[in-house]
Amino acid sequence: MDAMKVGDLETVDRAVHALSTIALKQPPNEEDGALGELRTLSVHAAGSQAALAKAAVEEIHEVRATQAQEALGRAGVIIGVDQFLVRAISTPQMVVQIDENWSGEIDSLKWLRWVRAIEFARVKGPAVRRDVLEQLVTMPDLNTIAVVEGQVDAQTLRPLQKMKHVSSMEFRYVPLTPELGDEITKIPMRISLNLMGTGISKEKVEEMRQQLPGLTIDHRQGGFLGVSCINGFDVCRINEVIPGSAAETSGLQRGDEIVQIDKTEIGKFEDLQNAINQKVPGDEVEVKFRRGDALESVKLKLGKLNQR
Repeated sequence: MDAMKVGDLETVDRAVHALSTIALKQPPNEEDGALGELRTLSVHAAGSQAALAKAAVEEIHEVRATQAQEALGRAGVIIGVDQFLVRAISTPQMVVQIDENWSGEIDSLKWLRWVRAIEFARVKGPAVRRDVLEQLVTMPDLNTIAVVEGQVDAQTLRPLQKMKHVSSMEFRYVPLTPELGDEITKIPMRISLNLMGTGISKEKVEEMRQQLPGLTIDHRQGGFLGVSCINGFDVCRINEVIPGSAAETSGLQRGDEIVQIDKTEIGKFEDLQNAINQKVPGDEVEVKFRRGDALESVKLKLGKLNQR
């Protein structure tokens, strides 16, 4: 550092290069040391020193991002484009997913802090753990999280509560007690909370809505039919049948117009969603639909929403 203070441009350049080399050998979760020195210089130094330090920090970030992708991939963490559900709407997003394919080595997740420009993450099954979430929340651009098919307690939720903000949060097929509902309200959510198949009562959800005015809370019992219809029309005509879903197994097809679920009349996609949202996986329902000029019906058992 003395060379940085008194040296000429060539000396400063060599010193910055030396710090960069050392920084790239630091553990991925170490923020001080050589990397910390370069960050400090990039902000507080003047002239060429600041410019060289800033360029070095940017280069380190690029190298570390590549290293992170490789290290996480070796550990079984999935990073790529996948369908991600927010408020009952599924869209393709760049997603980090930690699930049963993950090696279980917590040190591998220390690379998550170098994964940038990815806002969506899904933690599933055996990976739903406090130490995993502690590493997940270090992702600098993370703002939408799904916790799927796992077990949580108050301690598991602590890392989520310490985030600066979360745009949207989902708990899917995660058993929740009223006490855990109170813990969830401590997560700094801004836009929406989706509770699907959690077993939490309608009364508790209404209480949570009162505690979090302005936050949209979608509460569904978890039953899944497996169709999508175009919103905004006064008809519920199927435009997609999800492969492997109850709808596909029962023979529902694209173009079928759903008109009734049990005794509930269906006039638009929202009506279908509301009807199915009251059912749990395994419930049997009768679906009446129009195919061409014929009115038909089929009985089926609802399944669960499964994303990769």
